[in-house]
Amino acid sequence: SQDVKYEKRENFMKKQIDYACLIEMVAEMEGCSVAEIRQEIEKAILDAMQNKDPSVQEHWKAMSPDGKIPTVEEVMQYLMKLMMDA
Repeated sequence: SQDVKYEKRENFMKKQIDYACLIEMVAEMEGCSVAEIRQEIEKAILDAMQNKDPSVQEHWKAMSPDGKIPTVEEVMQYLMKLMMDA
């Protein structure tokens, strides 16, 4: 039910997500450095920010209202929130 979904979301959001640890895990799984993973994610962010679709641009504005390029952690946090709100 909706109450259960809300409770799960609240419990999840209370937990501190260690994005650095997640990036380290990906690097280990891919057999490369954390710096390489961060660089690839940053490149993907820059590429994705060029998407002209208005709905995509709305998400970028929500992530970074000042128009600055969001950090890897900011993008991960935003995406995690979108998943939890779905």
